[in-house]
Amino acid sequence: MIHKRPATWNDCIRDMQDLGFSQYEAQVYVALLQRNPATAYAVSKEAGLPHANVYRTLEALQKKSAVQPVSQKPIKYAPVKPQQLLQSISKRTAIACET
Repeated sequence: MIHKRPATWNDCIRDMQDLGFSQYEAQVYVALLQRNPATAYAVSKEAGLPHANVYRTLEALQKKSAVQPVSQKPIKYAPVKPQQLLQSISKRTAIACET
């Protein structure tokens, strides 16, 4: 099934890729912004991605401090607010540039 998304969805994906996120990471993050908190299964449906890949992608996003688990059994994830995520990326970039 192919999900047709509005231009803003695609713009967000592209912008996140410009910041260093993979295609899947960007899709999962944006899907989670649309529907949160959500399980990996719900995110996979929202993003139109395979369920197994979404689990790995959520783990990668958690390591990047872009999402966080908010409940157990089933685990539900919530996105970090976009402004906080951008501030975190900005700080990491500034530190990397200083070294």
